Amino acid sequence: MASDLSVFIDDIRLNIRVGVVMRHGDDVVLEFSNTAKHVVIPGGRMKIGEPSNMAIVREVEEEMGLKLDASKLEMIKCFENFYSYQDYDNHEIYFIFSYELSDEEVQQILKLEKNKDNEDSYFKIV
Repeated sequence: MASDLSVFIDDIRLNIRVGVVMRHGDDVVLEFSNTAKHVVIPGGRMKIGEPSNMAIVREVEEEMGLKLDASKLEMIKCFENFYSYQDYDNHEIYFIFSYELSDEEVQQILKLEKNKDNEDSYFKIV
C-alpha cells in the first residue's frame, strides 16, 4: 500500500491533504472530535501517486463507508497552511472538493454512529 504524503524536509513536516464539502441543499456534513474539540470537513492525507479526487473517494469510503461518485466531485480550492502541531512545524497543501449528496447518500450518513477509521470522531449533517 502506498505511503501517506506526509514527509519531513528540513525539520518541517509537509502534509498533502484532501477534504470535501459534502452538501445536501443548505446542509453540510461535518466531522466532530470527542476529545480535540475541533470540527472539520471529511478528508485526510493523500497517498503517494494518488490523484486528489481519488484520495477523497478513498478517505470517505474508509471513514464513512460511503462510495462517492468521483464524476460528481468538483475541486473548489487549493490552499496551504503553516502551523505547529505535536512539537513540529507543519506546511500543509490542502485540496478542497465540493460534492452534492443524493437522498440515498444522506440516509447512509444519518445511520453512521462514528468515524469507521477513528472512534474519537463522528459525522453529523448540519
